Amino acid sequence: MEFIKRLRRYRFFQHSFTDPSEFFDSLIVVPSMVAKLTNLNVLNKDHQVFTWNLAPVVTGMLTYFYTSFDTAYAVRESTEELIFCLVTIGIGIQGAGRIFTFLIFREKLVWIHQYTKELYREECNPRTKSFLMDSVFLLSVILKVMLTCYAFTSISLVVAPLLFTIASGEKILPFGFYLPYWDRFTWFGYFSNYVLHIFMTVYVSSMDMGTDSIYMMTLMSAFTQIDLLKMSLEEMSEMVDQKHEDLENFFKKLINRHQEHLHYLRTVEIVYCFNFFITFLCLASVLIMSLFAVVKLSWYQGYVFIAFISYQLFFGCFLGTLLAMKNEQLQHEIYKISWYKLSIPHQKLLQFMLKSAQEPVCLTVIFAPLDMGTFLQVYKSIYSMFTMLLTVQEEE
Repeated sequence: MEFIKRLRRYRFFQHSFTDPSEFFDSLIVVPSMVAKLTNLNVLNKDHQVFTWNLAPVVTGMLTYFYTSFDTAYAVRESTEELIFCLVTIGIGIQGAGRIFTFLIFREKLVWIHQYTKELYREECNPRTKSFLMDSVFLLSVILKVMLTCYAFTSISLVVAPLLFTIASGEKILPFGFYLPYWDRFTWFGYFSNYVLHIFMTVYVSSMDMGTDSIYMMTLMSAFTQIDLLKMSLEEMSEMVDQKHEDLENFFKKLINRHQEHLHYLRTVEIVYCFNFFITFLCLASVLIMSLFAVVKLSWYQGYVFIAFISYQLFFGCFLGTLLAMKNEQLQHEIYKISWYKLSIPHQKLLQFMLKSAQEPVCLTVIFAPLDMGTFLQVYKSIYSMFTMLLTVQEEE
């Protein structure tokens, strides 16, 4: 955390906020502006799902899938081009899953954001203010780094093929789909397709940047909630030893906060489980094809897609594992309470809280927990299917 604090000396990470609630609310401004390009600025209070703003989103997705499927049929005789096109379709399907998730569960996402903002406001006191400001600052650093990396990757994805085309004369496009009835091997047809690909790159990047930023804010807020509970448990432990007269009210507030936290996580699970299921299903299939094309067909662009897909699979699982680790820390804090010094009713309340913490809400991909164990298992399955595909291809 000391390293993060030292970043405040750089202008890029500086801010002028003194209230953690206002600071947190300001972090959604840039992701919302980015997500607005695909009508996914769902945390904007004036946002409406079914408006004319939805028309460009639907048009973009229809154009994406029509040109992709048409291209897949046109290049069916070329293994490399067909794989490139199928990879593009798989990424598009997981993108459609994100759009569905954020539009259907818009009200729940708004509640998640509003609850966190209100929690920061209510919990801001001399004991916790410094911690809350540090937590929000850490989140701001992560979001700024994420958005910068996304912007760099998106620009590279568009510029690299153009530079390669200029250097070699071979007409390379960022994605594996082409405009139907246009000869992409002529310079006019190539640049016409290139304009479409730039539009699609902006479209996909804005969708990923906006939705991933919101998910990061959601999970980081859950971590902060657990840290606040731990701080309250430490304070309560002192009150137990001192036999503080206000212990009962403090105890009730603590349990209420923990129940709110569990409700928060259940809401997050409802919103994201289908999205991550589609993401794992589509991107795992795409990753197998990309690996095959890189190894057998020397498809250099496949390296970019392998890195992008691996990040997408890793992103949710890593945060899910951190959440599980945080919950274990919360359990340890409950264990440290001198329960034998409590009255019988308070002992029962502590037991109830401990049992709730021992059966936490686990984020899932519907059929499996969203954690690093699942990530490794998925990669083992991908490797097994990839090696089987290589074996079958060599036997032929």
